[in-house]
Amino acid sequence: MILDFNKMVEELGSIETLKTDFISNVSHEMKTPIAIIKNYAEMLQKGHIQEEQQKEYAKAIETASVRLSDLISNILKLNKLENQKIVSENEGYDVCRQLCECALRFEEIWEEKEIELEAELEDAAMVSADGSLLEMVWNNLISNAMKFTKPGGTVTIRQISEKEYVRVSVSDTGCGMSEGCMKHIFDKFY
Repeated sequence: MILDFNKMVEELGSIETLKTDFISNVSHEMKTPIAIIKNYAEMLQKGHIQEEQQKEYAKAIETASVRLSDLISNILKLNKLENQKIVSENEGYDVCRQLCECALRFEEIWEEKEIELEAELEDAAMVSADGSLLEMVWNNLISNAMKFTKPGGTVTIRQISEKEYVRVSVSDTGCGMSEGCMKHIFDKFY
């Protein structure tokens, strides 16, 4: 009984560590767009800026605002999903188009890291699913692939239509996951 109790305490401790890391990562992700908004707003307030630069700064503020809003929306969706309060809203849409749009959000990162992005997609693949939930999945997979791929590496997005299914995969030339990590891939906050 003591051994079981100690094991339970150890597992709870690691879950708490993962939760703390998760909150830390989310906070970091929020700080970046907030800093962008703050910096460009300060530059706009200084005045004496050409109209072209004003438009550029305003666009950067808008882009950062959308990124922050999406991040907050995704956190709220994840919380609802976790508490099983979210109802899937299936609708027909083109998953290939969605994958392209998601990938393009990371263009700045792949160019900066000189990552080769390979997309093996059909022209269109209509599915009936909750597009907003799947968008979160694609963004998460592509984000992790970009994050863990070293400069000069490759990220590949594949989509294949089968009889009744559409198969999507995101792979990269990054460091991969250890067997120990793979055992916890579906654990909360891991």
